[in-house]
Amino acid sequence: MAGSPLVVYYVTAHGFGHATRAAAVIAELERRGARVVVRTAVPAWLFADEGLAAPVQPFDADVGLLMLDALTVDVGASLSAHEGFLARWEDTVRREAAVLASLNAAVVASDAGALPLEAAARAGRPSVLVSNFSWDWIMEPWAAADPRWEAVRARHAAACAEASLFVRLPLGGDSPACRRRVECPLVVRSPRLSKAEAFAALGLDPADPRPVVAFSFGGIGWDGSALRCEGGLEGYRFIAYVPKPAGLRCGWTQLPKHSPMRHCDVLAAADVVFTKPGYGTFSESLAARVPALVVPRTDFRESALLTESLARLGRMRLIAREDFEAGRWEAGLAALRASGGSWAPLDRSGAAFAARCILEAL
Repeated sequence: MAGSPLVVYYVTAHGFGHATRAAAVIAELERRGARVVVRTAVPAWLFADEGLAAPVQPFDADVGLLMLDALTVDVGASLSAHEGFLARWEDTVRREAAVLASLNAAVVASDAGALPLEAAARAGRPSVLVSNFSWDWIMEPWAAADPRWEAVRARHAAACAEASLFVRLPLGGDSPACRRRVECPLVVRSPRLSKAEAFAALGLDPADPRPVVAFSFGGIGWDGSALRCEGGLEGYRFIAYVPKPAGLRCGWTQLPKHSPMRHCDVLAAADVVFTKPGYGTFSESLAARVPALVVPRTDFRESALLTESLARLGRMRLIAREDFEAGRWEAGLAALRASGGSWAPLDRSGAAFAARCILEAL
């Protein structure tokens, strides 16, 4: 392995979905004999839990977006954070170019930060953006209305233009500044557990007829204290990473944030996933063929495309945000479970495809 090429893989900390799909690509890189170093602000345990050999070095590759909760972007705070990041941009690029040279990196991959692409160009290394969007594309609607956002967007776009290749994942948007691109199949993790094994790991009684709902909202800041529960949820069992909301009457199993159960293995036990738009959960819903009840978002450009893709490829139903926040969940869950519809054929070879593109960039 000492003589094999080194891939330095940058991963944004804006949501674990970026990290889980990057981990799937990194696993393929390692299977192909590459050495990988991960630079990210994501907790190192997430990559270790995937069985990767790659060391994880703390580095915040981008700002992403600051959230008021799992459903609401704090646009003003996000802009201020990006302006601060822009003020440090040149110094950070210079330091990262030196890091890449000291590591003797052969190629740089990024999901989905733009700065690493510029650092790679400064260090004379090829780079590959592996994502279903770039941040300048996300920022375009805000930039059209606010020159402060336009300055941030333009800086990200200029960095994306330095990429050797954009490996565009499905279910999302674009990176308009990238000069060369290829379309990638779905990148998604595979569960390690069967349904029976997942039930056993979660302590669920297989004889209990109640449907299992995976409640998947990331780091949601909603505690349910204002919940006006209208009943009807006693017939469901929920698996969640957050505490049971006050007033909610149903079965509720809370998992720790760093759970021995990977999210895709939780879905192996689920009859429904209750979630917001996001690549990680949507891709795992499609792969596991678990219908999704989705709370829509209007403040994040990727969300509509994700939802359209899930509706086209799988089974999903929207629930109004006011119904979600009021605990009126039963009607949406029942309608989703009663709905028909087929699952489209799914090409899940994206991790191998992306890994090959990264190594071919050499």
